Amino acid sequence: MWAIVKKTCNSASSREWTLQSVKNRRGWKTIRLFVSSTFRDFHEEREVLVKEIFPDLRLWCEERKLHLVECDLRWGVPKDSSTEETVRICLEEIDRCYRDNVMPYFLNLTCGRSGWIPDFGDLTYNLAVQYGWVYGLSITEMEIVHGAFRKCNPNALFMIRDSKFCEDLPEEVKDAFIDEKDFLNEKLKKLKDALKEQFPVSTTLLYLFLVYCIHGRVEFQFLVFKFFKNRIEYQYPLDPTPEDPLEAQRSAHESFLDTRGQVVLGRDKILKEIDSYISTGQSRAPLLLVGNAGSGKSAIMARAACDALDKSSSRQYSSTGDTWKVFYHFVGATPGSTDLAFFLQRLTKELGSAKVLWMQLSDLDSLVQLTNSLLSNPNTKPAIIIVDAINQLDDDKIQYLTRWLPETLSPNIRVVLSMIDNTECHRLLRAFKTGPREILCGELDYSSRKAIVENILKLYNKRLDDQQMSLLLKKEGSANPLWLTLACEELRVFGHFNMMDEKISSLKNDLISLEEQLLTRFELENGGPIVIGTVCLLETSRHGLLETELL
Repeated sequence: MWAIVKKTCNSASSREWTLQSVKNRRGWKTIRLFVSSTFRDFHEEREVLVKEIFPDLRLWCEERKLHLVECDLRWGVPKDSSTEETVRICLEEIDRCYRDNVMPYFLNLTCGRSGWIPDFGDLTYNLAVQYGWVYGLSITEMEIVHGAFRKCNPNALFMIRDSKFCEDLPEEVKDAFIDEKDFLNEKLKKLKDALKEQFPVSTTLLYLFLVYCIHGRVEFQFLVFKFFKNRIEYQYPLDPTPEDPLEAQRSAHESFLDTRGQVVLGRDKILKEIDSYISTGQSRAPLLLVGNAGSGKSAIMARAACDALDKSSSRQYSSTGDTWKVFYHFVGATPGSTDLAFFLQRLTKELGSAKVLWMQLSDLDSLVQLTNSLLSNPNTKPAIIIVDAINQLDDDKIQYLTRWLPETLSPNIRVVLSMIDNTECHRLLRAFKTGPREILCGELDYSSRKAIVENILKLYNKRLDDQQMSLLLKKEGSANPLWLTLACEELRVFGHFNMMDEKISSLKNDLISLEEQLLTRFELENGGPIVIGTVCLLETSRHGLLETELL
């Protein structure tokens, strides 16, 4: 069978295949990592991948302006899908990996089972021709062929679990880990031989996962993380040019904008009101977006900033054709973003003040005076200023708010601020004599909630059936966007897809209780004292901590 597969390989394919590094990359890039394995016998490894390896790899990628999307199809294929639909979903996902990364980042897990082998009549002629299907291959084997074997993919890693693992398994579960039929065992041996023949030793690794020991888990984590870190670093190297602190902060806010502002559902009316405020210039006062914690203010502000950037670049905001500067700052989104002095230095520099070049960061009074002057001066160049969660700026400097932000803005300045309702910050701004307009960020309607769930899970090739969706959206907390996001994340990393209904039912109904439930899981799965210590450090730090500072 593998002799037939080799005949279908591209003539250009060889073990000497090299992948060129991307030079002078600008902006964000998506990294897709496809996980291929049989399901029942690799539950533990997939749990380690989803809950430990991928989160670490994702953070590492984000530092390099890379979005990591893991393609783990444990659940998400509709229950009523035909064999052909299931196969097509798997292989089309690999096609997406090719489109985004030239060669897929591909991880295969293999041990004692071959997996599901479609019958001859299960696949149409067109699908078989499209993917060069070799009949007799299991779906897992076809994923290997399409995602790695035919092109000797240098981004492919094959983790072969030592069969000694199965010797210590209880008899009642062995059938989930071992194919008992001789021809299937022979088939599996030929697969492993073919991989070792086609790929270098460094990408076909043997590991031992002991039933009653965590040693194999640590080795598995290390090998997988190291391989993909090295491959991604090679293909998408980091620009070595050092950034000054303000530029680093700007990049961090760009990252937040990019991740939060892409899709915002159910808030069209609010976004139109913000756009109207910016476009018409009828008010000389700031515009306030208020709401409860988790109500989606940050996503709205990110989307509003994206819209403002688009319109500014196409000169839609001015009859004279001037380009409006768009400044955005998401308080609490990055370490240092709650520091008032640092925020004002960013703002004044972005507005083009030459004075800030020589001004000391600690000279807060001078920064406050300069900011007020810039925002009220009719000669200041046109600018749109969007600040999210302004109530989270330094608590001990709340009195500076009315000093750096003038009650009457320059005709060339628009200021949009978001905050939690009835905070001290909100009360101070509401007292402005110019009467700032307020927009209330309320609860989501049912259709918007459903669309949010579908969009979040779609990113990971997952979906809920109608019953599961109804069960989730009946939860009281589902009207809150942050609750929905956290709930979807919990469901996404939950590996027992046949117990999804029970998992949904177990989710706490309100935001605070759900957050406590998540933190409790983190403690149980990742070592309680470390999690508790980390959270305490974050809570007691003044401006947040970088990962390197925590380590």
